Amino acid sequence: MKKMHLFNLTLLLISGLFTGCGSTGLYVTVTQPAEVNLKEFDKIAVGEIKGSGSGVLSALSDLVQVVGGGETRDSGSHKFSAELTQVLFESGRFEVLDHESLKMGFSQNNLTGNIALISGTISEYNYNEDLTHEDIEKKDKKTGKVDTTRTYYREGIAKVSVSLRIADLRTSKILATRKFDKSASAKESRKNSKPPRIDRSRLFEACRTQIIRSFMRMIVPYTERVYVSFETDKEMPELERGFRMIKLGNWDAALDIFQRITETYPNSPLVHKAYYNLGLSYMYTDQFDQARTALEEAYARKSEAKYLNAIKKLNIRIEDKRRLEEQM
Repeated sequence: MKKMHLFNLTLLLISGLFTGCGSTGLYVTVTQPAEVNLKEFDKIAVGEIKGSGSGVLSALSDLVQVVGGGETRDSGSHKFSAELTQVLFESGRFEVLDHESLKMGFSQNNLTGNIALISGTISEYNYNEDLTHEDIEKKDKKTGKVDTTRTYYREGIAKVSVSLRIADLRTSKILATRKFDKSASAKESRKNSKPPRIDRSRLFEACRTQIIRSFMRMIVPYTERVYVSFETDKEMPELERGFRMIKLGNWDAALDIFQRITETYPNSPLVHKAYYNLGLSYMYTDQFDQARTALEEAYARKSEAKYLNAIKKLNIRIEDKRRLEEQM
């Protein structure tokens, strides 16, 4: 039985399966590389997150300023900084320096190691709430009396925009910068009376969480679900049997089945489907050379666009794996 080399690719078969005409698919979870390679940085610190847009990097003595308060733009920067620090710590990827450690290191000039500094500005931290109503009239057929029901609708929308920068603390060189714009909304309705106020703090928290999640994808490898569609055909039931092995997580058995189809029916007009399934199975078990051979054979047998797209995806997977190995 073939030995699968999974490297840093995590495969998770999701229970929700989808079936279509001539194809059957499922979701797999793959590990993607971070956008920015911070492997050389063993420490990370969250510096100043300003409440209004200004400047790029402050003087070193101001880098660890903490801004506090209520649910305002400035207080939002304080909460954002604290939440980002917590997520960085929970990732286990870096040694996270708190504000006091960073201040002390500056004052005593004893900071060691390579330190990545995160700083940024909150350019928008706004909340809007609208109250509207709709009247529905209903006439009683017997009495002719018209009753009016008024329904009130309250909608709140929070919007947060944050520009974040990652810099090498030793050189002040900016390694990456990105602006994140997120919004969150909630609705309430009530008949004949106004609904309660929207919890704006919860909406702001949702915006901050979305931004932090997006930012973490920049600096830490992450997983995402990818839908993979395999070929099936009632005239070649072996394809379905191979797919069932994949559903069970037995990729080795699936590879054996698809390989056997190509050897047993080399001249079948349907064999291109077996080569395609074989190529996908090799791709998602990180056996890229075999995957390329099988996918190119599928495309040679029948020049379908999805076969060519699979080859392009393979090239992306190869590059992603290379970047993952660099980052690990």
